[in-house]
This record gives sequence, C-alpha cells and structure tokens, in this order.
Amino acid sequence: MALVEAKCTNCGAKLEVDNTKEAAICPSCGSAFVVEKAINNITNNVTNENTINATNVTIVQGESILLRNGVYEGETKTGKPHGYGICQYSNGSRYEGNWLAGARCGEGTIFYDDGSKWSGEWKKNTQWNGEGRIPNWREDVVDYFEGELKNGKANGNATWVYCNGKSWVGIAKDNKEITGEGYIVYFDDDGEPFQSFEGKIENGIYDKKGKWNCFNGSFRIDNITYEITNNTLDFVINYTSQPTKIPNGITKIKSDCGGLWDQKIIICPETLTEFNVEDNDVIRSLEEFEAPGIKKVPNNMFFGLQSLYSVKLINAEIIGESSFEECDELFKVEIPNAKTICDFAFKYCFALSDISIPNVRKIGVESFRGCNLSGLVDISNVAEIGMGAFQDSSIESLIAPKLKKIGEEAFFNCEKLKNIDVPVLKEIGEYAFRYCVSIASFSAENVTIINNFAFDGCSELVKVYCPKAKLEMGNNNSICHFSRCDKLQEIKLADDVNTSKLQTKTKTSSGGCYIATCVYGSYDCPQVWTLRRFRDDTLASTWYGRVFIRTYYAVSPTLVKWFGNTNWFKTIWKPALDYMVLKLNFKGVSNKPYNDK
Repeated sequence: MALVEAKCTNCGAKLEVDNTKEAAICPSCGSAFVVEKAINNITNNVTNENTINATNVTIVQGESILLRNGVYEGETKTGKPHGYGICQYSNGSRYEGNWLAGARCGEGTIFYDDGSKWSGEWKKNTQWNGEGRIPNWREDVVDYFEGELKNGKANGNATWVYCNGKSWVGIAKDNKEITGEGYIVYFDDDGEPFQSFEGKIENGIYDKKGKWNCFNGSFRIDNITYEITNNTLDFVINYTSQPTKIPNGITKIKSDCGGLWDQKIIICPETLTEFNVEDNDVIRSLEEFEAPGIKKVPNNMFFGLQSLYSVKLINAEIIGESSFEECDELFKVEIPNAKTICDFAFKYCFALSDISIPNVRKIGVESFRGCNLSGLVDISNVAEIGMGAFQDSSIESLIAPKLKKIGEEAFFNCEKLKNIDVPVLKEIGEYAFRYCVSIASFSAENVTIINNFAFDGCSELVKVYCPKAKLEMGNNNSICHFSRCDKLQEIKLADDVNTSKLQTKTKTSSGGCYIATCVYGSYDCPQVWTLRRFRDDTLASTWYGRVFIRTYYAVSPTLVKWFGNTNWFKTIWKPALDYMVLKLNFKGVSNKPYNDK
C-alpha cells in the first residue's frame, strides 16, 4: 500500500490516500471520492468549492459522478447515471450494470464486501429477477439470503441464514417458505420478529412435529394487537371485522386474558392446548370458536354462553361436564374425534339439530337433554347411553350397531323417535323409551333385561320382538314395562316370561289440566305431571294464582269438549305447553309421577 497526498474533491481537506484503491471516504466531511481525482486535486492545487445539496449527485466531471453513498463511473444523462456504469459504494460493495435516470435498472451485478454477489434484473434500485446471495436480508435477524428472486420476492430455490446460526433451505414462493426444512422467523406488520418455526414444510403444510415459538412482547399482526409472554396470550385488541386468529406458538390463553370479551370469532392454532378462562364473562361476545389443539374441553368451559353458535374442536377427545350446557343458540358442533361426552355436556342446547360423533363410546347423563337433534345423529360407535341422555329431544333415529346399554330415561319423551336399530343391545333402563309416541315396532334380539316402565306411554307401539329379554320388576313389583301401550298387539319375550300379566292399557284420570291432558293424551304423563306440580306448589300459593286456576277450570272443559278432537286445537296449544314444561323442568319442577294435593 502506497500512501500519497491528496485533497478531498468536496471540502478540500488535505488527505493521505492509498493510490491502489478506486475510491475512499473523507474523514473530514464523510464524502466519498475517486482516489485518482483526489490526487489530481492536490497536484493541480484545485479546491472544490461545491456544496452538496442534491440527493444523488454532488460533483460531475465528465463520466465520473460522486454520489452521496459512493462513486459512479460510466454513462450519464442530464448529470445522472444513465446507461452502463460502475458504482463503488462507501460500504465496500460494487455495482456493475445498467442505470436509468440515476437508478439501477436493467441487468446488473452487485458485489458485496463479504465476497458474495447477486446478478440479474433490477427495477428502480430493487433487485427484481435473478439469483445470488444478498447479505443482511433482515437487519439483526437474517444474516443473508441466497437463492432466486422473481418480481422482487424469493421464488424458487432459497436459503435463509439467521444471525443465530440457524438456517432454512428449500423452495419459496413470494417470500414464503413452501417446501423445505430448517428454522424460520416471521415478522409482524411493523417488521418486528414475533414468531419462529423449526421443522419441515411440505407444499405449504407445516409438519406437526415441528416446533413453534412466540417471542415476548406486543405485536401487530393483520392489524390485531397481541401481547405475549412465554407463549401465553395475555391480551388481545381487535378493532377489525375479521376473526381473531391466535398466532402459532401460543400454547395457552391466560385465564383472565384481556380483550377477549369483544371477540366474536376466535380461531386457535394447533399449538394451543389450554383454553380455560376463569369466567365466561371474559368471552361474553363469542359466537364462533375453533381450536384444533384442544384434547379435552374443560368442565363448564362455555356454560350458559348465549351468543355461541358454532364450535369446531376436531381433535377433542373428551367433552367435559356441562361444557356447553344452556348454550341456547349453539347449532353447529364439530367434534369428530370425541370419545367421551360427559354429563350435561350439551344439555338444553335447544338449537342443536345434528351432530356427528362417530368415535364416541359413552354418552353421559342428560348430555343432549332438550336438544333439537331433528337431523342426523351419528352414534355408530356408542356402547353406553347414560340416564336421560336424549330426554326431551327431537331425535328421530337411533342407529347404534355397538350399543349395549341404554340408561334410565335415556329417550324419555322423545316424541319423534321411530327408527331404531340396536343389534347388540343387552339392557334397557327404566323409563328409557317412555312417551316415545312415534315408535311402532321394536326389535332387539340380544336384549336380556328390560326394566320397569321402559316403554310406558308408547301409545303407537304395535309389535315388540325381544326373544331373550326378561323383565325386571322394580321396587313395587308392578309389571308396567309396556303400560299405556294401547295399540300393542304382538309381543315376544323370553320363553319363561308370562306376557299375559303385562299392563298395557291406559288408566284415565280426572281432576284438571284439561287442555294439557287433551294435547298430551294422558293425565299421567311427564308434561302433565310437571304442570300439575306447578299448579299445586306455585299457582295455588298466591291469590292471583288461585284466581287463574278457577278461571282456567271454568273455561277449559268447554274448550276441550268443543275442539278437543281436532288437530288444529292440539297444534295451537302444544308448542306453548312444550316450551312452558321445558322451562319449568329447567327451573327444577319435576316431571316424575305425581298425585294431586
């Protein structure tokens, strides 16, 4: 290296420069200059008096231009680089290629100070189409990118090497990793790193064995702000109309997570395995919920959430007790991998019309009581149905090839149930099909036990074929398994069962509730028992209640006498009475047998 005297072509300061280099930086004013011209400047004793005002160009001497960040040698037009030229930058890199009106445009190659280079088409100073290595791809995060660019984005073979030494190698499309393996960092709307993934990607699908991680801090993603600590969501703010998508890497949501109360749609990632808020008020506005990572739905998770109407939990195996109880508007539930439905899970979900639970083995007590369920109900793998599981529901078919036990009151008052196929069923509990008034025929060759009142009130039942079945008498030794089955004509049970002693005819009673008795067909049925209890225990205890009772008994007998045999009369009254009975049962008024006071 030979140091010679020179003078800055900008400020005129005296310098010592290395005459083997093409360009250098003035320590006095910080301007870049051509070494040869600085030497000539001292030799010719020429002082440059120019003041730098322009953004790009400071000094023009023939085909040489001193730029703010480097020195250009080449073709020019109107004082700007235009055509082919070479620019030596102050950071040590060098560009060789085409220019247009002062900007790199067209074919060109940039050589970086670390020895890497990139070649291809440029567009307004942006690397557009080409390939090579670009250092410092994301400052302080990505050390360099190596691969192909198309339309200014990574497209094709791509490698990202991060400042922490990790890397990702594969195929990219529009700066997004499509197929490959390694470590990736994702950035939020403000360019801050917020999330990482380490593993394989195949055609845009992340390997479930891969590891997601969220960095600590506050991040804005698609205009939604998330506050994250140790992969736990602490707070969320979403003032947009779009769903709140919890980022991958979040493993749980803080029990008192702020901001959730305003969210109508929450979509969780597979990494989130815990969602157990301390109070439903935290999610009071929730309408749709999706969480593929949850394996067990906690007890009471959405209890009484009136706004909720859609749930998608594709990997949930256990649906906890009362988890969706009293979700009045819930009508869409996806739990294809559920194995156990615990007690009261969907009790009084009045809008729930169909559900597919092909992998469920056990349905708990009153799990679907009061549900609509007028559509498809897939319970093909269920082996046991608990007490009152479908009581008061509108279920129409019971197709259960693996079902072995039906609990007490399981289908109590399921008025629309008529199609039954239970080939391996062993036991039918007390009151199991009571008031299933649409069943005309029942056949179950493997049933061995039918408990008392099992088919009580099945007024349309004509034929029963259970050749192995014996009758359990219950506490009062009554033979009421088929009581009030007025149309029953043919019955086949085990050979040692004396069917002649079976009570099959309806015993009528009088004493009030004329309209309800007319609508439901009997004075002794769950609905009328409920209304009679309400009459005696509630209405009769107040003066205005007693006035109502007297007025009712003065008017209703005449109405029933005139219109009781017409379908329109029953059709008008039944919905109102059904709703009233359901609400009374919900408030604790029993529908068990009752003797008037």
